[in-house]
Amino acid sequence: MLCLATEPEEPGPQKEKRKSKNRGPNPKEELTFKPVINQKVPNFKHLQKRFQEQLEQKKEQASRGKKLKQFIQSGSSFYRPQKDGKLSQHLARKLTVCKPFHLHSSSSQPLSEDDEKKDQEDLFQNLRRLWSLHWRAQSCPDFEPSLGAQVMPTKTSDKRQEANRLLLMEWERREQQEKHRAELRRLKAQHMQREVAKCLATYRNKGYSSASVQRRREELRRQEKQRMEEYMIQLQEIQDRVESRPYLFERVMQTNARQAVERRFSKVLAALGIDEEMLWKHAARQSSGRYGIQDMYQSTESLEEIQNLI
Repeated sequence: MLCLATEPEEPGPQKEKRKSKNRGPNPKEELTFKPVINQKVPNFKHLQKRFQEQLEQKKEQASRGKKLKQFIQSGSSFYRPQKDGKLSQHLARKLTVCKPFHLHSSSSQPLSEDDEKKDQEDLFQNLRRLWSLHWRAQSCPDFEPSLGAQVMPTKTSDKRQEANRLLLMEWERREQQEKHRAELRRLKAQHMQREVAKCLATYRNKGYSSASVQRRREELRRQEKQRMEEYMIQLQEIQDRVESRPYLFERVMQTNARQAVERRFSKVLAALGIDEEMLWKHAARQSSGRYGIQDMYQSTESLEEIQNLI
């Protein structure tokens, strides 16, 4: 066994190999990557402005596409698809709406409300024209916009045209309502501005002298003092009324005592054989004082009977 055994390898070369592996690249080798440094500072304001303009354009395009899609979906229940796909392709194609040219500069101005309304009206007019062509083409398959062929109307075409007319009327009604609401909001804002301007003019009017302003202040102070005095008087009256009112347990005790006295009085009258109702009637007659001689005689007899019983 000892003869077959071999000596262990020396660890020196292995350490040198590991060190050579962990060692960095040769300094003679050239690096292929060279960083590029931007020496100019970007204009962040201009970039932000351009980004906002692009975002607004995308929003506008999305809103117009959504309106067109809703309009087509709302009208899809009133007609069946056309066999000839020319007009449907024309409807499916996006409408071309002229938009004002925007220069990417500091002098560019956003669209005004009048321009936006005009664009919307142009879009509505184009949609109405296309829908009218579509309904007419469906009522008559051989219809072409350039050739006005006269065809006898049918019930289906009449219903389709009536549905188209109702749809356009509903759209016009909604548009008029929206315009009316916008006009009301504008008038309300103008009225509010006039009121605010009037109030500011009254406070900033130079015609008022210092004496008149002082008198006005004194008058306001006097009125405030008078209102405070009236409030304190009412508060004192409420407090006196609350304090003069007995407590709940006192009221319960008074009620119990009155009921006990009434029960005892009833027992005494029952023991003496006197009718309680007759006695109460006699007391009521005496309090009223409106009875004749016969009543007086009867009352005296009843009193004598009571005295004899007692």
